[in-house]
Amino acid sequence: MIKKGERICHMRGEEISVQELRKRYEAGEERSTDPLQVDRAAYIDMEARYVSINHSCDPNAAIIHRNELVALRDIPPGEEVLYDYSATDWPNDEYWDGYDAWVMPCRCGAPSCRTMITEWQYLPKEIQEKFVRGGMVQDYVLEKYRAEVA
Repeated sequence: MIKKGERICHMRGEEISVQELRKRYEAGEERSTDPLQVDRAAYIDMEARYVSINHSCDPNAAIIHRNELVALRDIPPGEEVLYDYSATDWPNDEYWDGYDAWVMPCRCGAPSCRTMITEWQYLPKEIQEKFVRGGMVQDYVLEKYRAEVA
């Protein structure tokens, strides 16, 4: 049993700049790159074991601080650990000019499924507020969110 609030792991991998990530994408390496944004202009190109953690629109875990995956509720043995990918991605146009917003179809099957996984700024405001109130966001996302609503 993983208890609510318990740290599950730190998501690990090669730390790269947004410039390096963009360079890899432009070189056609996006299929070999699985980035987790950890700051305004920094990513972790995740190790294979962390890439296998799936998305849910009704997650039982969240990434907080920089790269710490924690349980949002008790997770019984055998239940898959899931987090909401949309709560971790807030790219800046200054670095991604000329790129479309990141989006992928969602098939999580949750009753609250949004059908598309996208970037933080495209989440409905009520979902953003739920994540913030519940402490379900990384520090850099919280900082940007607070600056936007101020």
